[in-house]
Amino acid sequence: MTIAAIKNRARTSMENNRAKSMLGAALFLLPVLLNGAALWLIEKAEVQYAIPGFVPLAAQAAVSVFTAVFLSALSQGREAWRIRLLCRGETSGWQILYWLSGKRRRKAFRLHFLVIIRKAVWLFPAFPGGIMLFCALRMSERDYLFLTIVSGGAVCLLTGLFFWFCMIQRYVLCNFLLAVKPEMNCRDVIRQSARLMDGKCITAVRLKISFLPWFCSCLLLLPAFYVVDFYRQSLSVFKYQIIRNCSAP
Repeated sequence: MTIAAIKNRARTSMENNRAKSMLGAALFLLPVLLNGAALWLIEKAEVQYAIPGFVPLAAQAAVSVFTAVFLSALSQGREAWRIRLLCRGETSGWQILYWLSGKRRRKAFRLHFLVIIRKAVWLFPAFPGGIMLFCALRMSERDYLFLTIVSGGAVCLLTGLFFWFCMIQRYVLCNFLLAVKPEMNCRDVIRQSARLMDGKCITAVRLKISFLPWFCSCLLLLPAFYVVDFYRQSLSVFKYQIIRNCSAP
């Protein structure tokens, strides 16, 4: 399936559900705003009531963790919502509520946490370039050696980041797989995602890069809610196509 076909399928599937889809995207702002308000109240209480320093820090950490858990579950519910839209052509808010329950909420957070750890590990090829740039910027003399180190560091850093961006596409199916099979173990989900994405990471990179002009247009023309939702729906179509092709006899 070409990138153009993926986008057309995503656009078609959104036609009769655009308002619901954009409303679902807007739901992500609620926990973020509540998190900001809670952190602000904690900071004000610390100053006004002279609360010991460790108490506000613990409260801020607890609020941040709760927000991360809620956002993980909400993201997982949105993925299930998109799957129902692609498979049945209909939607239901129960997919989102299903993942907000205690056990499933913790499982969604655990999956996101494990994926983030693995993505962070794949950053190691960018470290040499980053170290070279850091050392160059601490040099007092701006001579030929400085330019050589900066150029070499920039090339190494950009190459490492591109390699990282390609490799993290191994985990692009994780949310989709867990939404389809909630009973799966998180580590099994990650392994299966890596296996199914073997040979397809570059296609995922091309699809994501193709949205750069769309995201840039948010500064001038198109609303961000529409572009982000179109982007997420296109990724869901891409994932759905991979799963369907691998399941076909």
